[in-house]
Amino acid sequence: MRVTEALENLAPGIKVLISSDKTSTTSLKQKAQHATRIVLATRCATHAATGAITARTKAKIAFADGSGSASLLRAAVNVLAD
Repeated sequence: MRVTEALENLAPGIKVLISSDKTSTTSLKQKAQHATRIVLATRCATHAATGAITARTKAKIAFADGSGSASLLRAAVNVLAD
């Protein structure tokens, strides 16, 4: 939630969707298909969830170098700047 709030403050109008799904759910697949940018916390993400995202998206993907909010925010800002 901290990252969502920070991104919304940095880029008003941005639409941030969060998923903590650990498997390949329908919701996760739909979010991946419609995303333009994705940030993954790979230290937390399971293989099934990561595989579902990477297989179903054309979005630019950033991998956070840690699992905390600072790492996620840094990766999000970098992928948004691309």
